[in-house]
Amino acid sequence: MLNNEVAMATVVDERGEPLTSMAVVIEQRRLLPADKPVDGMASIVALGTSVSIHGSPEDFGESDASLFLAPRRMAAESFGSHAVLIEPAQARAFALLSGRVLKAERRTVVQTGREIVVMEARTAGGFVVTVCLDGAAHSGLPPVGGTVSGTVFMVASLDTWQKSQS
Repeated sequence: MLNNEVAMATVVDERGEPLTSMAVVIEQRRLLPADKPVDGMASIVALGTSVSIHGSPEDFGESDASLFLAPRRMAAESFGSHAVLIEPAQARAFALLSGRVLKAERRTVVQTGREIVVMEARTAGGFVVTVCLDGAAHSGLPPVGGTVSGTVFMVASLDTWQKSQS
C-alpha cells in the first residue's frame, strides 16, 4: 500500500515476468495487511476520465492527443502511472494510457440504467486491460484496431491473494 487508498501493483505475464507497474485502488484493500505486500490474481479495469478515440494508430500519432513532452509523442500502445512521479502519501490511481482497441461493446449498468462503453485494449508490453467509458460521452463504438488514449483511473479486484514471501 502506498497510502490508505492506493496500492502499487506489478502486472506480470504468464511466465511471471513484469510487464508494468501501476497505482491502483484495490476493492478489497480494507481486508489486506497494510504493512506487508501480497501476491495475487486480479482483474484490472481502467475507468476513462478524459480519453479520446482515434480510428487508427496513425491517426493517433498525428493528433495532439499523442503529444507528451514536446516534441515527443506517445506510442499508440503506452502506459504510465502518475504515482511514479509523486510521494506515496499523495499517490492516486490515475494513469496515462494509450492502447489498441481489441474489441468493444455497449453495456447498460443495471443499478443506474446508464450506458457504458466497455473495451479491451492492448497497451505497453502487451498488457491487455478492460477500459470503461461513459456511454453518453462516447456515442459510437471505438473501431477495432483504433486507439483509445487519455487519463484513466485504475481499479483492481483481487480474485485470490496471499501474503508475499518477500
